[in-house]
Amino acid sequence: AGALGPDPVTITPRLSKAGSAGLTQVIDVFGLVRRARRVAGLGEQVQQLNVARSKSEVIYQTRSAYYNVLRAWGAVDVAKASLKSAEEQLRQAEAFEKSGVAPKFDVTRADVQVASRRQSVISAEDNLGIAGAALNAVLGRDVTTPVNIAQVEGLPDRAVDIDAQTNAAFEARPELVQLDLGVKINQEL
Repeated sequence: AGALGPDPVTITPRLSKAGSAGLTQVIDVFGLVRRARRVAGLGEQVQQLNVARSKSEVIYQTRSAYYNVLRAWGAVDVAKASLKSAEEQLRQAEAFEKSGVAPKFDVTRADVQVASRRQSVISAEDNLGIAGAALNAVLGRDVTTPVNIAQVEGLPDRAVDIDAQTNAAFEARPELVQLDLGVKINQEL
């Protein structure tokens, strides 16, 4: 005995919850993904070796520029000492010529030596300036910055095992390790 009319129908409950989950797995039938990962790892090692090689080059250039400054500084000292010796020879030649013991030619020859040694001092000082500018350039400073370097005191330790040092250098050379990694990368491809 019901009333005529539609019965209420519920389509979805007011509070409904839905969820979904998915799982994806790469099927590496031919081993391409593993190979690509190995190649990427080797490529990363190559890039790390590039950085190491760049650091080594900067260290080498800095040391080389430093030692060139020291060498040029020593050449200035030698040139100045040589000039001082030539000036003393000139003084003696003039004294001998004045006393009549030596001919005028000895004075002229000594005078030429003094002029030549002065030129050597100028050249050595120029080379020192060039070496200093090169060191400043390597250090990233203005090339006109004055360079003041402490002299190296003492002698280096002479007890060096050349064969062991050579082998250690070959093992540590980034270029050689890079070549080996390049071979491995090519084998993976």
